[in-house]
Amino acid sequence: VFKEVSFPNYLALNFLCVITFIYLFLSNLLGLFPFIFTRTAHPFITLGLGLVF
Repeated sequence: VFKEVSFPNYLALNFLCVITFIYLFLSNLLGLFPFIFTRTAHPFITLGLGLVF
């Protein structure tokens, strides 16, 4: 019973790690392009993610 209860939590944790990795990879790609919007929005999105997770 314990394995059945903890398995979805492990999947959700792994899912969050993958999403965070993809977000960081995409934000680094966007950082290569000199967009003013990306440079100003990036710290706010990072702070928002830090506060949520």
